[in-house]
Amino acid sequence: MRNPLRTRAWHLASRAFLSVAVAGVLFGAAVLGCETGDPVEVVREQQRSGDYEGSLALLKELLLERSGDAEIQFLYGRALSGLGQASLAEWSLRQAMKDPEWFLPASQQLAQNTLGTGDYARAVETATAILEANPDHLGALLVRAKAGAHLRHDPEKVLTDVERIVALDPGNIETYEPRILALITLERIDEATQALEEMGEQIEETELGQDRRAWHCTTTVIFAEEREELEAARAQWEICLERYPSDAMVVAGAMTFFDARGELERSLEIARHALDEAPASREYRRLVAERLRLRGSSKEGEAILREATRSERASVAAGAWLDLANHQSAEGAHVAAAESAGRSVALARQQGRLTAQLLLEYADILLLARQLERAEAVADEMRVEPHAEVVRARVAQLRGQPGRALEHFDAAFLLWPNNAPARYYAAEAAEAIGDFDRAIEQFRYSIRIAPGATNARVRLAQLLFAQGSLEEALQAVRTKADEHPLDLEGELLSIRLFAELGQTAPVRHMLEAAYAKGPGSGGQAMASATQGVRGRSGAEAATRVLGASKIVRLDDPRQSDVLRLFVRYSLEADQSDAGREAISSALAAHPRAAELHQIEGLRRELSGAPPEAARASYRQALALDPASAHALAGLGRLALRGGDPRAALAYFERAIASDNASPEWKRLAARALLASGPSRDAQERLATFVREQPYDAQIALSLAELDLASGRSDERTLAAARRAARFGGGAAAQDMLRRIHEVRDEPEAAHQAAARARVLRGSEGGEEGEGS
Repeated sequence: MRNPLRTRAWHLASRAFLSVAVAGVLFGAAVLGCETGDPVEVVREQQRSGDYEGSLALLKELLLERSGDAEIQFLYGRALSGLGQASLAEWSLRQAMKDPEWFLPASQQLAQNTLGTGDYARAVETATAILEANPDHLGALLVRAKAGAHLRHDPEKVLTDVERIVALDPGNIETYEPRILALITLERIDEATQALEEMGEQIEETELGQDRRAWHCTTTVIFAEEREELEAARAQWEICLERYPSDAMVVAGAMTFFDARGELERSLEIARHALDEAPASREYRRLVAERLRLRGSSKEGEAILREATRSERASVAAGAWLDLANHQSAEGAHVAAAESAGRSVALARQQGRLTAQLLLEYADILLLARQLERAEAVADEMRVEPHAEVVRARVAQLRGQPGRALEHFDAAFLLWPNNAPARYYAAEAAEAIGDFDRAIEQFRYSIRIAPGATNARVRLAQLLFAQGSLEEALQAVRTKADEHPLDLEGELLSIRLFAELGQTAPVRHMLEAAYAKGPGSGGQAMASATQGVRGRSGAEAATRVLGASKIVRLDDPRQSDVLRLFVRYSLEADQSDAGREAISSALAAHPRAAELHQIEGLRRELSGAPPEAARASYRQALALDPASAHALAGLGRLALRGGDPRAALAYFERAIASDNASPEWKRLAARALLASGPSRDAQERLATFVREQPYDAQIALSLAELDLASGRSDERTLAAARRAARFGGGAAAQDMLRRIHEVRDEPEAAHQAAARARVLRGSEGGEEGEGS
């Protein structure tokens, strides 16, 4: 059985490794030459004095003139590293590594950066490259041991590196951490415990810094936790907190312990005490404010941050204004956040400490506030060109200029290729112009850089699923899902894909986990699984699965998503009695449940009952819950079938306002807009729907139809039809493409579309929306 200690240890040790990588000097500084009169020597001197920011302006000029100069690339990467821009520095450092003369200093810097940012795979790769040239390079051995311990791919190799370090430097206490973690990975717990005890003895015999002592104290208590000696662990945490009340590892570990036991007030008390012990700490001030915000005491948290803005030390006040801005932004007060961030920038500028990172954060806050002109002005002020290009790209994107945004993103990626959020936004921009192959490439790039940094995994999976690439979609969404858990949307998509691909074991496991959280979560998960079964084997199989399930309660309003599908699929499978009995039983048990009246209205609507009967059920649902999106949509469908698209659209817009996340209401609204005939307002509303639901064939097809009816056949119209064809629009989408190409006088393309329509016709299928 896998020992649970392994998982907990990583949460602990990551902080220790990062603190060592950042605080310690792993490698000696590169020996830079001196050449009088050479502008490069000016840069060298600036960097020797720690003025990395000041060296950037000259370096940018030198790069334009001598981009192939390895030393210039190294100095640029080193400057960015010194400013905390490790990912931005990587490209230049790798360019410098191509020159044998600069390979060692550049690779040393890159190894230090990747370890410090937790990019352990690249840290191992870079350290290994150094060791191939110099097998006894102590710094590289230590980086590879530490990073390898985190990766957990080859713990035996980690132990081999540790042994080599000990042979070269017998007193090196830094080897204990990777050794302990490697032993835990191998489940050699007794040896790990012994190593921990040895480390404790060595700590007592040597004058080590507080960080090592705190690490040992924290690791000891984690071992007690994993042995389920909870009272001992609680007592040990109190000892650690008494000895090291402001140590980051101790504070974080103790708060995790108490949070897990629901003692949130104790965790807040720990954070407050840490701030009392280290009143100048921005980290603890932010931690306390954030805890208060999450508790619902946002004003108290804001007061703590505002107090620091009144500091006589301008640097402290500047940092506090930025922290306040982030606090306000988290509360949705984006305009106030922009003003606070502006105060931070003004103070920093007065002190001559306006850093590239501060300008980037300021621009990001301005973008959230939609203050695009101010963000653009900040971009013009930036000396780090990739930063400026990303900001310009986002400004263009928010102005509805995706093509222009992509030009700026491309410029940024030349020197900042490993920016996961920017890659994600670039994918969205590519989607907006209908270049889905490019979007797929950018989403994948974002995932490779940082699987957990954005929801690129979910977006890519949705795109691939919509175009019918189920296995690729599943692979995308499950990328490193164990290390970076998915949100609810990603979990539900995973369940549906597993079910549609016939992989029952993971479906069963995920359903059990969902139902353990409660019937509401379980119902959502079961609904996704049922949709997958229907997609794979048809409505009858889906109905059979639900009928045989031992965990589904069809009469429980909290599982109404499941009952709704059961009613739909039973009618589709010509088993209407089963659906009628299920909803009747549920209504008898819960006569005031709005969800159930809505489902009864749907059953009546789909079974061909008189419209008034279905309308009565929907109205009863609205009487119980005026915001019921399903009931509003049901009344809209009835109005649409009754020949009143305007009334239908009003209902659908209310459904969208109630539940904007569902594409179904926008799909129905698109049908109503199409039935209303072409108008500028209708076409622009559909264009908005297309942007919000980029993979929906029906919405895209509606836009193309209205555009064409109004005499429009430009690139937008053509892109909408191509979008519909890509995402399952079938023969109808190909017919639309044929018509558009004919209007555009493109006979060959029209002929090809007509041929594809003939092939597709007769093989139409797929899941329809409710009431279709």
